[in-house]
Amino acid sequence: MTANARETSHRQTIAFIEKNKYNPSLVLAFKIALAFEKPLTDVFQYEEEGR
Repeated sequence: MTANARETSHRQTIAFIEKNKYNPSLVLAFKIALAFEKPLTDVFQYEEEGR
């Protein structure tokens, strides 16, 4: 995978997360929180479906 393709893939993943169309793995969620230097619960919120 080229650097450009990887960057596009990362942007798409972030866009899907923001639109609630993708649930990141726990590892990815922790990495994103670390990148923002925030606790996981400040970056992601868990809501049970149907509530």
